[in-house]
Amino acid sequence: MDTKQKKVTVSARIDADLKKRATTVTKNMGMDMSTAISLFLTKMVQENALPFRPEGNPLSQAISEMNAGEGRSFDSVEALMNDLNNSNQDD
Repeated sequence: MDTKQKKVTVSARIDADLKKRATTVTKNMGMDMSTAISLFLTKMVQENALPFRPEGNPLSQAISEMNAGEGRSFDSVEALMNDLNNSNQDD
């Protein structure tokens, strides 16, 4: 059996300043960018998800609230609209 791993190149467009700052971080950690990206992808595959929870994503926040039972539901569009209109008056 051939145990030699086949390596491929991954290309991504990112902000130049982000790359510079990330390179500094990885260098300070004693690794190169390829190693850091490989670690990230390995963890993502192991967890079948991102290895962190993105912050500030409204959709992710709404899904989390819904899963926690914090969402509201309405029996009709009219009830929803009344709630929306009343919450706008509170501002």
